Amino acid sequence: MTYSRLLRSTATLVLVAVIGLLLAACETGGSMMQDDRLNRATQLERSGQHAGAAQIYEELAAETSGEDADHFRLLAARSWIKAGQPTRARTRLAAVGGPLQSDDLFLWGLVSASLALDAGDPEEALRLLDEAPPSGPPAVTADAYLVRGAAHFRTGNSAAAVNALVERETWLDSPQQIADNHRRIWSGLQRYGAPDAPAGDPVAAGWLDLSRRVDQAANSSFLIIAQVREWQSDYPNHPANADVVPQLLAEHRTKGVFPPGVALLVPVSGRQAALGEAVRDGFLAAYYERQGRGPGPSVRIYDVAALGAAQALQRARTEGAEVVVGPLTKNAVQQVADAADGSVTVLALNRLAPEATPPGGFFQFALSPEDEAEAAADRILADGHYRGLALVPANSWGDRLLAAFANRLRGQGGQLLEYRRYDDQAQDHGATLTTLLHIDSSQARMQRLTRVFGTQLEFVPRRRQDAQFIFVAARPQQGRILRPELKFHYAGDLPIYATSDIYEPDARDNSDLDGVMFPDMPWLIAPDPSSDELKAAYDTLWPNRSPLQSRLFAFGLDAYGLVAALYGGSASDGAIAGRTGTLSVDAFGVVRRRLEWAQIVGGKPEVLPPPELIPLSPIAAESP
Repeated sequence: MTYSRLLRSTATLVLVAVIGLLLAACETGGSMMQDDRLNRATQLERSGQHAGAAQIYEELAAETSGEDADHFRLLAARSWIKAGQPTRARTRLAAVGGPLQSDDLFLWGLVSASLALDAGDPEEALRLLDEAPPSGPPAVTADAYLVRGAAHFRTGNSAAAVNALVERETWLDSPQQIADNHRRIWSGLQRYGAPDAPAGDPVAAGWLDLSRRVDQAANSSFLIIAQVREWQSDYPNHPANADVVPQLLAEHRTKGVFPPGVALLVPVSGRQAALGEAVRDGFLAAYYERQGRGPGPSVRIYDVAALGAAQALQRARTEGAEVVVGPLTKNAVQQVADAADGSVTVLALNRLAPEATPPGGFFQFALSPEDEAEAAADRILADGHYRGLALVPANSWGDRLLAAFANRLRGQGGQLLEYRRYDDQAQDHGATLTTLLHIDSSQARMQRLTRVFGTQLEFVPRRRQDAQFIFVAARPQQGRILRPELKFHYAGDLPIYATSDIYEPDARDNSDLDGVMFPDMPWLIAPDPSSDELKAAYDTLWPNRSPLQSRLFAFGLDAYGLVAALYGGSASDGAIAGRTGTLSVDAFGVVRRRLEWAQIVGGKPEVLPPPELIPLSPIAAESP
């Protein structure tokens, strides 16, 4: 579709267009705003669940016609772009027929330009934006400037890109959106560089000057700090002073530097001693592994079981620790959070409750099964499956995994058709699986036909056909029971996804798990050469330790590696290739792990390639 076709139809219907502006405006629209689903879609958009919003817009488009249907198709396409699914966006855009009113013409131009940029054609993206109406509703106009900025960066015109993103800021209304816009400007300048050409706008000129000065410092942290301080004296009121400059200074003050004193708070006595000792040994192994690569810290270990978490923290502070690592259990982590005063950086080795507010300088690193359940949902959708089933144990652990998995799946546009809880002490789950797979319904149909015809019919039960996958939360013993039972109940062809809890390294009967896919730490399923050496030494020193202790040993290795990145209260912008996963720190101080994926084949895990990644448009991407 072209603008000329859309505008030709529109020009003959001026009066209708004026009325249509009132009825189908991009962000308002009388009766449409009364629709509960439209309100729900708006809420999903605001919370970042764009795929869920797109599904609602598609439903609304299917229930309407004409201009209203086109409006919802465009909203769905915009949401699919933000969800990182441009193929779906193209399909919705192709269904738009027109004529379109001014706001929808603007939205059509935005979606078309985003898709052109996604296809690697920034010049076409700029042409489409230039041909669109001059402006639209605020949120859509802000997105258009975002696309324009990204397109200019990719054509090598950084000055125009910064001008566009500075203009975008006038359409934003929240501190978080403005901070995100600053991050996008700086990320684009770091990637594409700053020209010597003038920017026109004084704010844009300040951004370009900051980028040039940092580049001239040739990656010397000392020179970068000096250049940034000089820039601050020239631009004392520049918006970058609110967020980008403090982060830049903190990063280069502490880049790659360990603090003089580190305290490790773990239980080395009592019931949790075996777990605490595994973390301790991994932490110290990393300490010795890094010797000779620069100054290391002085490490002191405090027994939380003997001292109590709050008292251990107090002693560590008194004895000179600048970074405290630990404790390990949720209750102890909460006690440390309550006692922390921000005077030292804390890297807790578990998570606070979701409703808790962490103090300043408090980071959280955990081997979280909920994170793995969310990763399973992401992998399922990336593999092209959208409707499926879940099977979880009837306990609190199963409930937590089910909630995390279902929320992530639904939030990204998938559908959990049904779930069942099973008895994790049972050896036979036939009744549970028969109900979940609707085999009981198939058997009931056979019984009805038998009564009708008065004779026994030849019958093969069938499972339900609407499911594309099964998510199974299970420990190794139950997983080795459930997988064969699923095959027996006619579900052997369904892809099965799980968390790493289902896999026990070196178990003799892992062949019962053949076909199961799960995320896990590289330490166990994709070790690098240095990890292989450490694992060999670990197995020699502690041949009788459990699989959980091996995971905690790797956890301790990574905890030590995070200390330098977090020292000074500034997390590294880049990711860390750790033994428990690829590590990064989010805006809330939570360490996120990106795991490897494996599938059990012949009783052994085989690493799976990453899912085919769909390039994100700049509306959805982390940086231009």
